[in-house]
Amino acid sequence: MLLNNNGLKGWKKEMNEFEDKYKDYLVENEEIDYIGPHWIFGFENGYAASVIKDKHAKDLYEVGVMKLNKDGEYVMCFDTPITDDVISHIEKEAEVSDIIEQIKNLDGKEDKEWKLYQNK
Repeated sequence: MLLNNNGLKGWKKEMNEFEDKYKDYLVENEEIDYIGPHWIFGFENGYAASVIKDKHAKDLYEVGVMKLNKDGEYVMCFDTPITDDVISHIEKEAEVSDIIEQIKNLDGKEDKEWKLYQNK
């Protein structure tokens, strides 16, 4: 895996709308074989947004909610008011940004584990 110019794990390309808007929260971006680009944006509430752009359906995105676990890893979370699954077939980057903002604003305590993870 390569490091991009922000020192994050992943590959580098021209930023899209949501990646630019949430660049301060980007904890990982990578190209997943046979799927496409994948971004994880982590927030102080202990939640994260997982965004995948389907390389086979070039204009479709999928967004999932993740939660930081006690080991400092983000895992999928299926019990939020946003969704109990992943949200798929999203066509517009603005809609992806809206969902990311909802995840960023989820009610969660300021997570000490998140702060520890971000300071590594």
